[in-house]
Amino acid sequence: MWLHNLDELQMLLAVVEAGSFTEAGRRLNVSTSAVSAGVRRLESELGVNLLSRTTRSLRPTAEGEVLLEHGRRAMDILEAGRDRTRKMSGALLGTLSVTSSTVLGTYFLADWLAGFVARHPDLQLRFSVGDSRVDLVSAGMDVALRDGPLEDSELSARQLVEVPWVACASPAYLSRCGAPEDPSQLARHSCITHFVRKRLFNRWAFRPTDGGEPFEVVVGGSFTTDNAAVSVQWALDGQGILFQSSLALRRLLNSGALVPILEGFQGRTVPLCAVMPRRVRVPWRVRTMLSELSESIESFV
Repeated sequence: MWLHNLDELQMLLAVVEAGSFTEAGRRLNVSTSAVSAGVRRLESELGVNLLSRTTRSLRPTAEGEVLLEHGRRAMDILEAGRDRTRKMSGALLGTLSVTSSTVLGTYFLADWLAGFVARHPDLQLRFSVGDSRVDLVSAGMDVALRDGPLEDSELSARQLVEVPWVACASPAYLSRCGAPEDPSQLARHSCITHFVRKRLFNRWAFRPTDGGEPFEVVVGGSFTTDNAAVSVQWALDGQGILFQSSLALRRLLNSGALVPILEGFQGRTVPLCAVMPRRVRVPWRVRTMLSELSESIESFV
C-alpha cells in the first residue's frame, strides 16, 4: 500500500467507525458513492474483501481487521507529524470535535470553546451537547468532557479537576419561600430533580464545611426532568432549589441569577474528566484545548 491509498484508507476507517457508507461520507464531506468506490479500490488493490456487508450490518472481515489495526496506527503517526509541523508554526488546524453534558455545555463550555476558537481561528469546532453517553469512536468525536469516573475500558481518561456541586435558587424563590439553613430542611422545599441515564438523582450529598462526616438527604418536589438544562431553567424561573456543578453554573452564580444556599455545607465533589478514544497520540489540537481548559477551570474551583 502506497501513499496514494491514504484517502481510501481514511474512507475505510470512517465506514467502520460510522457504521455506514452514508454517515462516513457525511463526516468526510464526500458522497456515499465516492466512499463506496474508494473502499472497492482498496479491496481490488489488496485482492481481499475488507468488509462483510449484509442488509442489516456492516463489519470488517478478518483481513479488514488486520488492515484497520495497522491503518489506525499509521493515521495516528501521520497526524502526529502534522501536529508537530503545526506546532512549529503556532497554528492549530482541522476540526475539533467535543461532546459534553447539557448543563456544562450550555452554561460553561459553549462560551469557553467560542473563546478558544477565537484564539485559534484556523480551527473548526464541532460541539455536541447531551446527557446520554456518546460512543466517541462511532460518533467521530475527539474528546468528551464528562462528570464522574471512567466507565468504558476501551477509552482513556484524564481527570481535569474535582468540581464541588452547589445548592442554589433564584432570588425570586428565596424571597417567596425563604432559604433553608440545614440540608435536612430541604424536605420542606420544592427541589428540582432530574434523571441521569434513567436513574432519578434525588439523593443530594453534603459535607459540613467544619470537617464533619458526609451525609445524604432525599429531596423531592413538583418538577422532574430528563434534561438537566431544563432543571436550570426552572430554577431561574423561581420554581425551586437546584443542585448542580458549581463550574457549570459559575456564570449564573456570579451574575446573581442564582444564589448559593446552605453556606455551612459543601456539596458533593465530582471529577471532571476528558475522555478520549485510545490512540497512539492525542492530536495537538486536543492537547492544546485540554491544557488551556485545565488552566482556566483551576482558577474557578
